[in-house]
Amino acid sequence: MGVISVLILLSTGMNIYTASQATEGDIAYQVGFLIVFNIIYFGSLFAFAYFWVPTKVTRTVDTLIISFKGASDSILELDDIKEVRVLNTFSCSDYCYMIKNYACRKFFWGVPTSFLKRMVIVTKTCCMNYQISMKDAVMAEFLLDNSPATSSAYVAPDVEAPVVNAMSK
Repeated sequence: MGVISVLILLSTGMNIYTASQATEGDIAYQVGFLIVFNIIYFGSLFAFAYFWVPTKVTRTVDTLIISFKGASDSILELDDIKEVRVLNTFSCSDYCYMIKNYACRKFFWGVPTSFLKRMVIVTKTCCMNYQISMKDAVMAEFLLDNSPATSSAYVAPDVEAPVVNAMSK
């Protein structure tokens, strides 16, 4: 959001400067038009970004529910989820992995609110993929609670059979 704010201010300032250097036409009309255009254009960018900010991720027995600020909840069946991965934004290996595996084949919804880490949920479809930011402690807890080792069906621990010593008989 901060980057978009800086873009608005720079774009508006640049447009005002360009319009003020014009020699033909009504300068006030040009400046007014540019200001209104920038407010509408960048305001719609803000609204779109705000609309797709994830607020909550809920795991049920067989689904994953992603709630957004403005959009309706997205319900993903666990069988449809192909991969859940935590990416470091500034890691070249994570960036190369995403480009190699998903570039131009997957569309990701959600606006991550952290520039450090984000969780990427990849499904079998091309359009129902999400990127979500969480606090580090919450993300670690979510991944621990939902890892395949802890969320799969209960498997009884291995019990060793008693060793029968043939010499004792």
